[in-house]
Amino acid sequence: MKSEVGLWIDHRQAVIVVVTDAGEETKRIISNMEKHVRFSSGSSEDGSQEDVRDRQFGNHLDSYYDEVVAVIRDGRRYPNFWPG
Repeated sequence: MKSEVGLWIDHRQAVIVVVTDAGEETKRIISNMEKHVRFSSGSSEDGSQEDVRDRQFGNHLDSYYDEVVAVIRDGRRYPNFWPG
């Protein structure tokens, strides 16, 4: 069965609309991430802590985006929206 997928996404949540012959379904995936705050550089010790936070943030987002891709993978993609 073919499906068409509409997607609105940012780093906090994704709203996915899947339309098939059987009907439509709206899915919401929450990333559980807050705004990524970048701090001004200080000493090298502060930089390494910031690097760890950046990697953790990136790894968490990778899992979130993988979850989104798993939902939209098989559909023909129609409109995609994201914040400007």
